[in-house]
Amino acid sequence: MTLDWEYLEGALPGLHARVIQLDMPELEIASHILQERIRTGQPIRYQVPEAVEAIIAAEGLYRRMNSGRKPPNEFGANGRSAARSACADPNCVHAGGRPAERPLGAISIALLRRPAPRPRSLISDL
Repeated sequence: MTLDWEYLEGALPGLHARVIQLDMPELEIASHILQERIRTGQPIRYQVPEAVEAIIAAEGLYRRMNSGRKPPNEFGANGRSAARSACADPNCVHAGGRPAERPLGAISIALLRRPAPRPRSLISDL
């Protein structure tokens, strides 16, 4: 996947300097399946990066609210998410917009709020 850095920098100045881009194979994992696994207490280990799993747990993302209401990204009886039904922007992720046109999601925003990790050496000191 390629990112439109010009667009992203316009929306979030200084973003490029804070992003570490990794080359890895794309995985065919549907977000609604991951969200359902989280809601039902099933593990998502090895299905998302460890940092993402930690943020989801720390922020309490994709869990049912105490009031019993479902979060807006949860799928209803008709199989459509409330966010998808309510979104009017054709370029939005809910409407299937291209990746460079999609807004940053909750996990991306949470990652941006955190300080950049310190680089770790892959070779231990002998």
